[in-house]
Amino acid sequence: KKEVDNMHLLLDPLPKTIELKGIPHKIDIDFKTMLIIEELIEDESIKEGARLARALELLYIDEINPLLLDEAIEGLFWYWSMGSEKEDRGNQPEEKVDTSPIFSYRYDAPYIYSAFKAQYNIDLIDEDLHWWKFLSLFKGLSEEHELSKIIGYRSKKITSEMSKEEKKFYREMKQLYKIPDGRTMEEKEAAIGNLFWG
Repeated sequence: KKEVDNMHLLLDPLPKTIELKGIPHKIDIDFKTMLIIEELIEDESIKEGARLARALELLYIDEINPLLLDEAIEGLFWYWSMGSEKEDRGNQPEEKVDTSPIFSYRYDAPYIYSAFKAQYNIDLIDEDLHWWKFLSLFKGLSEEHELSKIIGYRSKKITSEMSKEEKKFYREMKQLYKIPDGRTMEEKEAAIGNLFWG
């Protein structure tokens, strides 16, 4: 592993292995695998141990020595979070903000697909894409796409300065595009962190 501060996304090769005790282990780099892992980790109908074991099986192509299990879990989080270290989780701003979920890879899949196709001419159904490439391109999507508009509706703060019509409109849009999983992004991150770190 490299710390994200020491990596240059444009100059350094994207990771295809994760080092466990200095030994590189091949991983499945495709973004679809990480989307499956993310859903699996959030699925509370499956026991935690089973979720984590399956997530490791999906990511690591090479077999993991049981003695390296803790490092393998840290490696999974490092790759999933695009190079963030475990300690980085605590370095969040203290100011409280609205952390309601504003997008979902599952429920927004048609909008994500069409945005990538329109902006990058990338067919996400047919094409394999490194997870870090996918995340970088996702962050760079234009505001013109329907996905960006929907995210805008979900994240819009309704204030007393708005007219009745504006308030009504944004409440209707928030309801129309509400993500079925009502957990906030903070709660989802906490659930994933708890699974990784106990």
